[in-house]
Amino acid sequence: MTAIAVSSRGVVGVLACCAALLLAAVDAKVYGRCDLAKALRSKGVPLQDIATWVCIGERLSSIDTSTATDPDDDVDGTVYHGVFLISDKWWCDKGSRGCGVTCEQMKRTLESNIDCAKKVFTETKRLKKNGFMAWETPYNDCQQPESYVQGCAGLEEDPNGEDLDLTVFQRSGLPKDA
Repeated sequence: MTAIAVSSRGVVGVLACCAALLLAAVDAKVYGRCDLAKALRSKGVPLQDIATWVCIGERLSSIDTSTATDPDDDVDGTVYHGVFLISDKWWCDKGSRGCGVTCEQMKRTLESNIDCAKKVFTETKRLKKNGFMAWETPYNDCQQPESYVQGCAGLEEDPNGEDLDLTVFQRSGLPKDA
């Protein structure tokens, strides 16, 4: 049997490395579709848009807050962060000129991803009349997104007791009885 001598400094180094890995894993989180849907609803996103948001988040990042693109993948070195792949060049880490959320915060909380995405949506809607055009490719793939929130409790009823099913009719603005 061979004995391995390890200095106390070596043990401390290994423990520090393990602690850093553990903290990194705690910071980031992968969410389920219904978790994202509930968080969007709690942040005031209109019910008729929630399925589209969930579809976009699923397609871009698998609803993983730690998602970040490689700066080498973009001509100007921009990195896109979080569930909705928000640009660090224009939005996160830009303070009041951007979305008021740091890219680091987006790694830690779903709420910060939603707060920033809502600002991107609002500005894009102002410029292009459709806020989802900020995420043009995934949006085009999310034209019938209802399956992304199918079975998510709490999305079928309004807190005021009104039935708010997510049918194509409702998303199109047509009356429910049409």
